Amino acid sequence: MIQKRNANDGTVLVTRLIILTHPGHQLSQPINALEKLLLLLPTIVYLIFIFCNRLVYNAGILIRFIHAKAITLNCMLKPLFFR
Repeated sequence: MIQKRNANDGTVLVTRLIILTHPGHQLSQPINALEKLLLLLPTIVYLIFIFCNRLVYNAGILIRFIHAKAITLNCMLKPLFFR
């Protein structure tokens, strides 16, 4: 799994992050703040995307519900005012 390449091309960083996601693997040295950020950033972006997606979905349901209630009230009140 660990590839021997130049450390400047990012392969070592990615390999270390892959090892972190598999329990039971031990790293030879602790991870630094940049590696922690690179590991957490996709998770945070994904959670924000899911949260916004659910907000838009729930807003659509709420708008349809309010529209249905408005049409119902319109049908109920129209005979009272327009005879």
